[in-house]
Amino acid sequence: MIVYDFDKTVFLGESSTTFYRFCIPRHPMILLWLPVGGIFGLGKLLHLCDTRRWKEAFHGYLRVMPDTEALLEQFWDRMQDRIAPWLSEKLPQGGLVISASPEFLIGGLCRRLGLDYMGTRMDIRTGRIQGRNCRDAEKPLRFRQQYPDAEISEFYSDSLSDSPMARLAKKAYLVTGRELKPWPEPKNSSVAH
Repeated sequence: MIVYDFDKTVFLGESSTTFYRFCIPRHPMILLWLPVGGIFGLGKLLHLCDTRRWKEAFHGYLRVMPDTEALLEQFWDRMQDRIAPWLSEKLPQGGLVISASPEFLIGGLCRRLGLDYMGTRMDIRTGRIQGRNCRDAEKPLRFRQQYPDAEISEFYSDSLSDSPMARLAKKAYLVTGRELKPWPEPKNSSVAH
């Protein structure tokens, strides 16, 4: 099985903020959530709130959007040129996307590409996270729950925080822009005697 991260890997960008910007001209009132997301973002940087609270605050704008599903379809129609170019040769083999981004957001593109997916379970109407944020060490836990015996032949991600997933793969690749590099070996932490 081939497994991919989503943002800056399959999709060349950060999907949550890109979708938010896409929605602004259609629902300008969501600009009211920008300061809230900024305050919680600063709180996250200062370790005053966790990623979950920041993510829920940012996605709070979903509460005033009556047509999120329709906008998602339009969004992915327009984002076809933001798919990683190297991905086309892998798609016939299928695969799985596992991401910290909301499932409702990544699902539209993954279905179009014929990829299975799992991400952070978030209520599309409220922005509330259901369960745990699907990132870092949570990714392999979720993967093993759904695919207990699966072998990962290849793994692709832009972030070293995905090292727990990379360790499950026979081969892992770090995505930097449009380039693929072998996953860096962990630094040797042994102390010389």
